Parts: sequence; C-alpha cells; structure tokens
Amino acid sequence: MIPVYEPSVSGSTSSLRIPTDRNFGAGLGGGRIHLDEPTAGDVEENGNRGELSTTAESEEEKMKASIWWAGVSLITLAGCSDPQAASESNFMRALQEHYDDAGLPCYVVREEFPHSVTTTETAEGRELEGQFLYEQTSTALNPLIELGFIEVSSRTETRENQFGRVEMDTEHIFALTSEGEAVVRPLVDATDDARLRRRDMFGSGRVLPTGTAFCYGAGGYRVVEVTNWTVPTGNAGVTMSTVEFTLTAGDLADWAVGSEALQEQSSIVARDVRSVENPRETRKTMLLTAQGWVTE
Repeated sequence: MIPVYEPSVSGSTSSLRIPTDRNFGAGLGGGRIHLDEPTAGDVEENGNRGELSTTAESEEEKMKASIWWAGVSLITLAGCSDPQAASESNFMRALQEHYDDAGLPCYVVREEFPHSVTTTETAEGRELEGQFLYEQTSTALNPLIELGFIEVSSRTETRENQFGRVEMDTEHIFALTSEGEAVVRPLVDATDDARLRRRDMFGSGRVLPTGTAFCYGAGGYRVVEVTNWTVPTGNAGVTMSTVEFTLTAGDLADWAVGSEALQEQSSIVARDVRSVENPRETRKTMLLTAQGWVTE
C-alpha cells in the first residue's frame, strides 16, 4: 500500500499517514506494519507546536526591535552629551552662561555722586557759562529725580570779575537719596550695552569707565528659546555659527516698569520692560572651542 500525504486536521502542518490495518511490505521482507489513526492528542500537539513556533518568531522580532531602538537611543544620547555638537541645548547653555556673566539690567549715567555743575550769570541774569552742561545733566538725571533717587540743591556766590562787574556763580549739586543708594550697584555689575555711549561723529562708542548704575533687574537676563542657527563653518581655523534666540529681563523692579519718563529716556530700559511680555529677538555669533560653544 502506498502511503498517502494528507494535510493534518489543524491546517498548520502536514503529515504522512498510512491507512489503518493495511498490509504492505512485500518490499520489506513480508513484514506487517500497523500504523494507528492520528489521535486528538496528536492533532492538539501539532497545533501547539505551530503556536509555539509563531510565538518564538514574535519574541525574536520584539528582541530585534528592542535592540534597534536601544541603538538609536544611544546615538541620540551621545549627540546630546557632546558639548561640541551644534544643538539647541548646547547653544542655550552657552548663551545663558554668557548672560549670567554679562551683568544686570541697569540705567547707567556717566555722573558719579555727589555731582556738581556750576553756572555763571550776570547780576542782570544774563547767562555766561555752564548753562548748557547744567541742562544736559538735568535732562539725563530727571527721571531719577522724579523717582526720588536723586535730590538737587544749589548755593550761589556773588563776586566781581576782572572788569569790576558783578557776577553770580551757582553750584548745582546732585546727590543720591537713601532710596537711590539702595538701588545703585557697582558699575562693573552693569552690562556693557548699558554702559555704552556714543562719543564721536562716526557713531562709534565706548564703554564708560566711570559712572553710576541704577540697576532694576535683579534676575539678570534669561534666554527663552533658541530659534535658529546657521550651519557651522570654518574660517582661519575657527568654527562659528550665528545663533538666533529670544531673551527676556527677569525680576524687574516696579519703579522701572512704572516710570514712563525713564523708558522715554532710555531705549534699553524700554526694551527690557517690553521683553517681559514679549521676549526680544536677537542673535550672537558662537565660536567652537575644545570645551564646547562660547559667545564671540
């Protein structure tokens, strides 16, 4: 009898089956082979083997996926931890370090206190000298006078000039009040842009070496978001990138926020007050060093 190839009951495997109680064996020396019908247990066992095989393949696929994602995670973490990578986190950190060291938001005047300006006029009240400087100083200091940080006093002396004419010298004294002393910080605590003054006809400027800083932002400056940066490029051995970001001034004093005169007098104060609600957009050139990115 020829063995018959039939699909199993489970449908997941095939088996070789020989009809029951049939003799064949002429070619096997006349022996008799008796093969039983497959039992329900056989079918169940074959089915379970198929399920086990499918489960094993599923587990293998899961393991491969886990290994792949682990590799991706390691690569991502390596990029994030590399201080030399051109990334948002690296630029954010470098910029904030710069502003932490840059100083506080301050209104800086070139005068040191007490400060005096002398004007001279004739007995008839005709101005002779010093009036322009006095008016210039008064204009610059007027917002601080209104805030009660500076008080003004004067004293007048009468004398005769070399021609025997009577002239009057008036010394105008600008001095800090106790309220003013409370908000004044050493000049080095102020940012460079707060101390920058235009000095010549070409518009170039320099940072004031002396002056007084009325500081209004105890929280300094905070980088809110890095919005964009250029692809790092090399020039003369230096790798650089221009980074765009938003910036805000933190913990502004009420006297600065509420003083319209001060904000009209100083574009920097006005800018910082606006940045509380609308962080200002700015940019800086960043340089790549062996330790990571730094500001130019």
